[in-house]
Amino acid sequence: MCLLQDNPKLATEIIPNIHSVESKDFEVYVETSIIRDYWMSFGKPKTNEKTELNKSRSKYLKELCAFLQIDFKKLSERSYFYSKNSYIQSPGNWKNLKQDDLIGKKFRAFFKMKQDILTETPQKIGTSKQQRKDNL
Repeated sequence: MCLLQDNPKLATEIIPNIHSVESKDFEVYVETSIIRDYWMSFGKPKTNEKTELNKSRSKYLKELCAFLQIDFKKLSERSYFYSKNSYIQSPGNWKNLKQDDLIGKKFRAFFKMKQDILTETPQKIGTSKQQRKDNL
């Protein structure tokens, strides 16, 4: 919200039609990491059952690999893929990657990247969040 408070004129240039959106329908997230945050929604080791947690994490990584055209099987065979407790580690925490492991490094960066600012406005100006949910 800093941009809106500190420089409303600049905010209107960056975020078009900001004045036509009701404040309750407008959300701003600073330094968000959607990929990492979604990963965290599966739960944490020791608070979730290992099999279920690994199943959710594996499914998500398979989907990302398919999207990025990366061989999931080869990625999952790397030494850093599992923690010492046999949990699938977040790619953002992968360590000791080899110098030539570009796929591992790109995947790690993918989980560590943070957008400076993310805004969420109604798909159609004038619709409420409930109306958008009803349209799903």
